[in-house]
Amino acid sequence: MRIPPENRNPVPGTAPDSAEQNTGTCLKTKDSLKESEERFRKIFEASPIGIALVAPDLRFFAVNPAWIAMTGYSEEELLTLTVRDITHPDYLAGDLEHIKNLINGTLSVYSTEKQYIRKDKSTLWGLLRVTTIRDENGTFRYLAAQIEDITARKMADDALRESEARLRLFIETTRDSVVLVDEDGLVIEWNAGSERITGIRKEAALGRKIWDITREMVPPEHRDERHLAIIEQVIRSSLATGTPVFDKPRIIESVRSDGSRVITSQVIFPMKTRNGFRFGSISRDITGEMQAEKALRESEIRFREQYQNNPLAIFTWQHQKDDFVLVDCNTAADILTEGRSRDYLGKKASDLFAARGDLLPRIRQCYNDHKPVSMDFASEHFLPKKTVHVTAAYISPDLIMVHMEDITERKRAEGALAETNRRLTTLIANLQGMVYRCKNDPGWTMEYASEGCAAITGYSPEDIMDNKTVAYGDLIHPDDRKYVRDGVKAAVADHLPFQLRYRIIARDTTIHWVGELGRGVFSMDGTLLCLEGYIADITAWQNAEDALKKTYDILNETQAFSHLGGWDYDVASERIQWTDEVYRIHGIDRDFDPAAVSRDLEFYTPESRAVLEEAFHACIEQGRPYDIEADLIRADGNKIRVRTMGRPVCVEGKVVRVHGNIMDISERWQAGEALRHKTALLEAQLQSSRDGILIVDPGGKKILENMRVAELWKIPAHITEDPDDARQVRHVMEMTRDPEQFLAKVRYLYDHPHESSDDVVELTDGTVLERYSAPIFGGDGTHYGRIWVFNDVTERRNAEATREKLIAELAQKNVELDRFTYTVSHDLKSPLIGIRAFLTLLDDDLKKGNTTNAAKDIRMISESAEKLESLISTLLALSRSGKTVSTPLPVSLHEVVQSALALLGPRLHECGITVTESDHYPVVMGDRERLQQVMTNLIDNAIKFMGGQPHPSVEVGVLHEPGGPVFFVRDNGMGIRSEDLPRVFGLYERFNPDIPGTGIGLATVKRIIEAHGGKIWVESEGMGKGSTFWFTLSGTPKNPE
Repeated sequence: MRIPPENRNPVPGTAPDSAEQNTGTCLKTKDSLKESEERFRKIFEASPIGIALVAPDLRFFAVNPAWIAMTGYSEEELLTLTVRDITHPDYLAGDLEHIKNLINGTLSVYSTEKQYIRKDKSTLWGLLRVTTIRDENGTFRYLAAQIEDITARKMADDALRESEARLRLFIETTRDSVVLVDEDGLVIEWNAGSERITGIRKEAALGRKIWDITREMVPPEHRDERHLAIIEQVIRSSLATGTPVFDKPRIIESVRSDGSRVITSQVIFPMKTRNGFRFGSISRDITGEMQAEKALRESEIRFREQYQNNPLAIFTWQHQKDDFVLVDCNTAADILTEGRSRDYLGKKASDLFAARGDLLPRIRQCYNDHKPVSMDFASEHFLPKKTVHVTAAYISPDLIMVHMEDITERKRAEGALAETNRRLTTLIANLQGMVYRCKNDPGWTMEYASEGCAAITGYSPEDIMDNKTVAYGDLIHPDDRKYVRDGVKAAVADHLPFQLRYRIIARDTTIHWVGELGRGVFSMDGTLLCLEGYIADITAWQNAEDALKKTYDILNETQAFSHLGGWDYDVASERIQWTDEVYRIHGIDRDFDPAAVSRDLEFYTPESRAVLEEAFHACIEQGRPYDIEADLIRADGNKIRVRTMGRPVCVEGKVVRVHGNIMDISERWQAGEALRHKTALLEAQLQSSRDGILIVDPGGKKILENMRVAELWKIPAHITEDPDDARQVRHVMEMTRDPEQFLAKVRYLYDHPHESSDDVVELTDGTVLERYSAPIFGGDGTHYGRIWVFNDVTERRNAEATREKLIAELAQKNVELDRFTYTVSHDLKSPLIGIRAFLTLLDDDLKKGNTTNAAKDIRMISESAEKLESLISTLLALSRSGKTVSTPLPVSLHEVVQSALALLGPRLHECGITVTESDHYPVVMGDRERLQQVMTNLIDNAIKFMGGQPHPSVEVGVLHEPGGPVFFVRDNGMGIRSEDLPRVFGLYERFNPDIPGTGIGLATVKRIIEAHGGKIWVESEGMGKGSTFWFTLSGTPKNPE
């Protein structure tokens, strides 16, 4: 350890030649100096504080062991370093500035806390004190520095600050209430959580006595002076002794500042201080948890009630090893098993289902996969003479719940219903006109076209679909293409149906007029998916209309407006004159003087009046003729549709008169309305298919499939949504009984793209699917892929075993169906034959100028069209009823009933029927349009079968039963014989041939109700005692409006 030598210069003021005289004194001084140096050396080396002497160039020239240990360098290494080398960069500039001030005498001592860089690059915190060493002349010699290692203290300070910051962050951000009270009971901390839970602001709480705040929060029922005094006494005692108010968390109900109640879990803890005790409390709002617990208890009670009252039979099974034991069942289960279910309790599923070995594996599958499974099940041992639909659901690690629904009757009826639907589909396919689905693209690419396409265009459906031979857009007359495009675009933009009339060029180059009714099909998010509609050939009708317009022009020129109604307006006198037909159209006699135009306009509806006024003034002022259809209110109050035209007569460029005519076009307009209505009925018939359809590209990759594919193959949603087709293929392979044969057939068809196939596939669960596959080629021979069609024929195959039993019933139904098919076919042809006949007569009458007969011909054509439309509407309503309903939405039954009564109001009034209805209808989830159809049909049925009742009445209402609302329509009419009750909802059933109808209405109602998950039945005490139709809907909210 090197110590710098002391200054050996002579003491100031002594001459050199007197040194010998002072030898003794010098020797004494030298001894003292030596002793002093020895003491300094011992202090220097033994000091626990680092000591370093620094030369003017800031290089260390003496360092003690403590400083060596603090820096991690050896003594030799330190003596080669400078202050700059080991000072942290953040502190170097300040250090140099202070050293400069020390050297120049501005500072005498420099002290600071700073960081050094140790040899291992770690950081050392040091408390530095620096002073200068000067000689007797005051000349700076070196710096002496003392460094105390304060790294541990700094780390402790940082940790304390971090802990305090975390504590403060917790207090400020926690949703719990944190309250601190000082030794005098004054609130010194009141966080945001305290404000939220108590409703008392922080500034209102700080500095107050805690017992005063507590008094305010005590519920009124406990706020007596004795109780409040005890609370204050307990708090004061806790502050005085440090004894906790309570030694474990307590549940406390308090009153917030706004009067609402809050339930908290509170912990109170004392804190010892120099002046006594403080205490803190942490409270957590558990109001929601307490309410949830209460709701859970109530939910358990409700669940048990619903379990017992559920109309479906429910069996609860407990898992035991690889079997299940029946531990509970509801009332419906006892009814389903004819009282045997209680005897089954405690028995194993393997014993109860021994006769049917396929049910127990499915229950095990449900238990193992934690996913519901379902199947149809019949067992003479467990359910005598019944077939049920079984749904098993995983409940908990030891429980499985099995629902059973009796479908015995449904199974019997499904076979007959399938055949009926097939015949109905054939009948609709043979209707004149074309049903279509197309893309909204420039060529109106047809995705589907019915067989009627050939009669209209000359092309088969296969020619026109996917533009195989021709695009439908290319068939539209070039002059009409913009009109069609604009009409569709406007309707689609407003989500409205469209009605168009335009020309097409058929395959044989003839021009046909067609009428099109259609609308856009949209996804749930409003995206346009496609267009659907109906196209009919109206060439004959259009030609008749064109001929009629030519006749009108001739009659206008010759003033022969006798049956059309002619009028003349004199501009100068502002007088108008009418012909007799105009008076008849208005429903007034000739005593009425129209005088001015304003009196004429009084007969029109406000909307039509505004249009006519504008057109009439434009005719007079600008010489612009007009031709307008408008609504006119006759003198008897009936509204009719008229076509009124005006043509200016000019003299020297000025309009002096206006000739015009008016024609009652109500029947034609109603026919147009009927056509639009028919389109609305047809627009959804291609929405769904009973077959599963899958389209793949030439490589076998899925392009398109409908939901029926997933249903038939029982493919989970997560697999169908997976873009990797391999998962779906694996699932299908696992479902087939012979995967190798299935795969071989698929590979064969893919290797032979021109071949088709029609066979059956058996699944592991017993399902049998018809499989049809055909290639898809474009018009140019391009191979686009293959279509696969799957149809579940399981029931058909199973039904063959019981076909002999049902043949008698089916024979009777087939006779009735044949009779109905013949009737419908005859009724469909009759109006068409009549229309053609009257069109021929109309053409002759128009050529002869016989307008009287022409009007009669038009009326007869309209009546025939109405008959045709009525029959088609009925058939279409039946075909789509019960197949599908729109996405269920909340529907007000009160509004549905009111709409039905308003629609049937004239008939109710005409028949003198008194209507009574309930006040409180529930809101249900369903398809409003279908439910409107149900209520209208039931009330209309009551009107038709009222009979000769002297005081006819209809009651519409609802009973709020424990199992849910039950709706009814009751009448005091003709009633129903008991033997006829089972057939009331049968298709084509008509018990009274003298009352008009098709026998389809109540069958349609039943389909709609069942599509909503409900059921419908009828009660009657016999003929002349009226009838009551009851129905339920699943998912009906319990609260009435």
